[in-house]
This record gives sequence, C-alpha cells and structure tokens, in this order.
Amino acid sequence: MTKSIQECERLMLEVIKEDEEMYRNYQHLISCKGMGPITSIMLIIYTEKFKVWSAKMMASYSKMQFR
Repeated sequence: MTKSIQECERLMLEVIKEDEEMYRNYQHLISCKGMGPITSIMLIIYTEKFKVWSAKMMASYSKMQFR
C-alpha cells in the first residue's frame, strides 16, 4: 500500500511539473510551514490553479488569517 501511495505522489508531481504556473504555485505552497505536497496538490486541483477562487475566498474557506 505504501509503495502505491508513493507512486501516486510521484505521478502527481510529474503532472504538476509539466505546467510552469502549476509548479510555481506548488513551490509557493510547500514553502509554507505545515503545508505538505499532498495538501498543496489538492489545493491547486480544487481551486483550478487558483483561477476559480480569490485569495480572500481561499483564506475564508481555510480559516487562514493573513496579516
């Protein structure tokens, strides 16, 4: 099971690396404390590369607070 999960993660990262904008978003996300690769990928997919949601909507949804 662990091997299958690792293979899925590897394949997801390959897909992300093929799109420059998506990979840039991914790099920004994983640089945040507590943000791992799976959560980062999920956010990129769920928000359609951050084109569907504004930053304000995303912060509200995730209960994040920015200063």
